Amino acid sequence: MIGEFDSGGRIPGAPHSPFVGADQVAITLVHTLSGAGATFTVLDVNRQPGVVVELHDRVMAVISIETDGETVHVIRAVGNPDKLLHLNR
Repeated sequence: MIGEFDSGGRIPGAPHSPFVGADQVAITLVHTLSGAGATFTVLDVNRQPGVVVELHDRVMAVISIETDGETVHVIRAVGNPDKLLHLNR
């Protein structure tokens, strides 16, 4: 499994390059998203399962999960504020 996070270099501590392996992806997601009081809404993102992460009524990240229906292959997350601006107007 591969995890990718696009922060646009604007989120301190965000991964700068793809990370590989189910354990590393899970650890990174939990470390990045837990404990902040965020809400998670499950919905389709680009015709794949996904999650919208909101904090204080603002979209903080959009996560898409690339799967064949049985195995998760890639998790992509966008947290770049510039790319999420249209969702926060």
